[in-house]
Amino acid sequence: EIQQRKKCEENELLCNGHILNTVSDRLYLLFSGMKTAREIWNALEFKYTAEEQGTNKYLISKYFDFKMVNTKTLLEQVYELQLIVNKIHALTIDVPETFQVWVIIAKLLSSCKEY
Repeated sequence: EIQQRKKCEENELLCNGHILNTVSDRLYLLFSGMKTAREIWNALEFKYTAEEQGTNKYLISKYFDFKMVNTKTLLEQVYELQLIVNKIHALTIDVPETFQVWVIIAKLLSSCKEY
């Protein structure tokens, strides 16, 4: 049992070292005071999950808040909207093509709707 406990402590130290060796200097300073690998892992997971959720919300909000303007061509604006969609797709969020078409139609300026 003593040998098993010692092995667990060595494994814990090794895991801490591996995790801390992969993070930036700033994160190293932040997490080096934590005692267990699980504690470090949970903190990192929380940090990056929150960041990812923020990115998701930002991109989706940017997509829905996108406004067509008179100062740019229609094609330029559709391209900008498509860039946002591509970033959303990169986050593994599916935006069906039919939905994209209807969003573009809905966002067209009233002067463009006649065409």
